[in-house]
Amino acid sequence: MKKRILIAIIVASALVITGGTVLGIGIANTDFSAQLIKKEYDLAPWSDMEIEVDTADFDLVASKENTYKVIVEEREKEYYTVNVENNKLIIESIDTRKWYENIFELNFQRMKVTILAPAGTFGDAQFTASTGSIHIPSDFSFQTLGIRCSTGYINIDIKAKESVTIEASTGNIDAKVASEDLMVYATTGKITLRDSVLTRSIEARASTGRVALNDCDARFLNLETTTGSINATLLSPKEFDIITSTGKVNVPPSVEGSGICRAKTSTGNINISIKGS
Repeated sequence: MKKRILIAIIVASALVITGGTVLGIGIANTDFSAQLIKKEYDLAPWSDMEIEVDTADFDLVASKENTYKVIVEEREKEYYTVNVENNKLIIESIDTRKWYENIFELNFQRMKVTILAPAGTFGDAQFTASTGSIHIPSDFSFQTLGIRCSTGYINIDIKAKESVTIEASTGNIDAKVASEDLMVYATTGKITLRDSVLTRSIEARASTGRVALNDCDARFLNLETTTGSINATLLSPKEFDIITSTGKVNVPPSVEGSGICRAKTSTGNINISIKGS
């Protein structure tokens, strides 16, 4: 019996030592690859953009020197390809890490992608991120704009000639948009639209997240949540179509021929007002 206990202790000790050794080697091997490496790309002018930043934070910045440049802060095994092809800027994320490197790797600094370009109008643009945040200032306008983000934060202040589409999962959306049509979709994230005037339509849908419109307007509005609330301050009267199960409703009287606002929730409350009324 004592012999069995002794053998068990020896085996357990060996496993502990082996595990500690593997952990030490894993951390040592991934320590260098986790360090940020800064690279700059001076590029030819472009009109369209197709950007995939994955876990990095993204910023679009107006260049003071009227230049076209991309600055990336990446890692040895998580990096970006940057190219201009057929008048389109294309940035793709590449991850060459092995599965076990994800276990040992400790990343305290976020990767970052910064695009510098002259302020002005661009063509079609598509931005995609996973956990990274996306920031686009008012210096830029587009023909069409699409933004897709998972858990990251989206903050934009832009103009688009035709349409803007924003999609997020658990990330929050804070947007100021001028365009013909705006479509915003979120799952648990919060949708906040501010000072957004669309010539045709606004569609904002969330599941458990809330939808808030501050000083916004469009000819047609479609606002929808499940358990989240809807709070809106509009700039002009509307004909209201309100649907809710158990939520409380507070909306002004409908005015026919002035546009339509449809608001639908399950358990969330609906509060809508007209600015100045």
